[in-house]
Amino acid sequence: MNKQNNGLNRRNFLKYSTLSALGFIASATVPASLGKQFGVAEGLLPEALAASSSDHTFVYVFCRGGLDALSWLPPSNKNARLRNLYEKVRPNIKYDASSLGDYAFGLNPALGYLKQLYDSKDLSFIYGIGSINETTSHFNQMDYIEGGHSEKRLSTGFFQRLAATASWTSGTDLTAIEATMPRSLTGNHFVFQYRNPASLSMLTGAGVTAVLTKEERLNNNYHANAHVRNVAQAFSTTSKDVHGKVKSIPLNDAPFRDMAELSRLIRAGVYPKVATISVGGWDFHSSLKSRFLGNESPGSGLGGKFEQSLKRLVDDIKAAGRWKKTTIVVMSEFGRRMVENGSLGCDHGRGGIALVLGGNIQGGKVIMKNGFDNRMADLIDEQKTAVVQQSCIPVDYDYRVLLTEIFEKRFGLARNAVVTSVFAETSINGLGSLNLLRA
Repeated sequence: MNKQNNGLNRRNFLKYSTLSALGFIASATVPASLGKQFGVAEGLLPEALAASSSDHTFVYVFCRGGLDALSWLPPSNKNARLRNLYEKVRPNIKYDASSLGDYAFGLNPALGYLKQLYDSKDLSFIYGIGSINETTSHFNQMDYIEGGHSEKRLSTGFFQRLAATASWTSGTDLTAIEATMPRSLTGNHFVFQYRNPASLSMLTGAGVTAVLTKEERLNNNYHANAHVRNVAQAFSTTSKDVHGKVKSIPLNDAPFRDMAELSRLIRAGVYPKVATISVGGWDFHSSLKSRFLGNESPGSGLGGKFEQSLKRLVDDIKAAGRWKKTTIVVMSEFGRRMVENGSLGCDHGRGGIALVLGGNIQGGKVIMKNGFDNRMADLIDEQKTAVVQQSCIPVDYDYRVLLTEIFEKRFGLARNAVVTSVFAETSINGLGSLNLLRA
């Protein structure tokens, strides 16, 4: 693509990044006042910001704070020793376990929608996944994970290096459905940072809705590029989606509004290659059980609201006919310790859990190493509170093995290119594959 035509040369990149930070990039138009300030022509943005030919969408949901694996998948009675030890070291925050077949772990019975996805083979879990770096600092571990390396800090995020390796050029290939740009998207490739419609009200003074309800503006500014029109319409709370249905207002809870915003993009016919979402609040050092599921009513806690938001997103993806072309991964920077503390919570641990969802995955599985449940029982039995590692779930799977498989099978990259260019750590080559995705 000719860079003179699309305006994405190195000099203009900062202009568009600044406009994105202010919430204007996503609208596909630039007001004259801001255009003059940043040297960008009024009207349509460059073509590269508007067009996307993504065939598959990878939704990366990063739960910041440290997911507690045992709250999602507690031990079941399939391993009586582990179950008894679990109840002993978590007397106040233990959960029952809905059977997942012959696995030694079951699903928290309060997470009924996840059970439906699991039974329909649209969901699998990975137990004992994480970073091989042993730090239990939130900020350090997030930096390692989102940088894509286990030892040294890299200047770019792994999604940026993915875009470079895959030679992506479209403006919405990398989409951040979050207010703060995540570390994984740090770099020079343009990132479409989706904003709340309210932040776009400066566009016309009358707001985005006014822009979208004026037929002459739709004809003049949006008609020539359907993708630009769909992006712009996604910001209107009153416009209709591609199926002619009136869009509903997103959830008000800030951590889950981003999932609702992604739903709006999908309903408008905008399908990025990568969409990132961050959901904070999982650092349950205290009151874990009430904060995870809530005391007031079923689903009122963070875990319940997360499941409701996930259901809405999946329903919209299915309604758009995109379920087989979408892979969702939910993960965290690390897990939590197996033993409850004096504040009815759990402190920072090591290995955690990941959820893999989609219409073209090997679903209905709990991926874990052979003998994992017995090793967990041994660790609990021998645990000493002064020895952190003895009360932590071990890291058996490097999270980059999962991402490598996704980048290979969903974006057509050679494994060696992913290992050397995206993660820059050839040791991943010897870690095998999870075989979770269908071709």
